[in-house]
Amino acid sequence: MDLPPTQFVAPITPVAQVQVVDPMFSTSSVIYMLWGKEQGDKMIKIFTCESGMKQWADYDTEWSKKGEPLMSSTTDIGIAQIHIGKSTDWLERSKELGYDLTKTVDNLDMAYYIWNIQGFGAWSCSKKVGIV
Repeated sequence: MDLPPTQFVAPITPVAQVQVVDPMFSTSSVIYMLWGKEQGDKMIKIFTCESGMKQWADYDTEWSKKGEPLMSSTTDIGIAQIHIGKSTDWLERSKELGYDLTKTVDNLDMAYYIWNIQGFGAWSCSKKVGIV
């Protein structure tokens, strides 16, 4: 599908519903599109705790270089800090679903997929911020 250069296609659910999204939408807008207002507020609290609501590293660390996708010491990637280490199959599943976890919208789409399976408890910060 050819789209004007100011737009891209962003999956809204992992079951292939697609909506055209203006790239000027904020990250929180995408979160609200996926989770709705009530659950979205909770996910913003979780993602703020997990990654500071950042997809990209602001500075070099042992695990991430400035300007690259944020990576934790426990191999969690991006704004949703999706675990891609050997103890889960999220990296493989994300590839099967066509998601690139280094991209913000794909990272959030995969987080939505995980949330539908495991709920808020999939993120350790859900306990820290009092959601679980």
